[in-house]
Amino acid sequence: MEPSPPAPARTVSVLPDLRSAETLLGWSVVDRHGSPLGTVQQLLCDLRTGRIVYALVASGGFVGQGEARFALDWSGLEAADGPQRFIWHGAAPQPQ
Repeated sequence: MEPSPPAPARTVSVLPDLRSAETLLGWSVVDRHGSPLGTVQQLLCDLRTGRIVYALVASGGFVGQGEARFALDWSGLEAADGPQRFIWHGAAPQPQ
């Protein structure tokens, strides 16, 4: 009896999970309970590693006046299954 042929290699694509940093600006951020924290205004990267380190999030205010801003550690953010939203898994942020 001949051995069966090997199964064809499966190609796993990571491209659907890749986004340009610019497309993440404006995404909403909620805590793990779904309460809104703000929106991503900037992404800060480490020039040595090329990795995003912090997301600068803004909340409240009107046209940039009176808004609270805080940096969230990128490793504590998870892209939600829903539309353009991150879930923050860290402690409650403190405005800067």
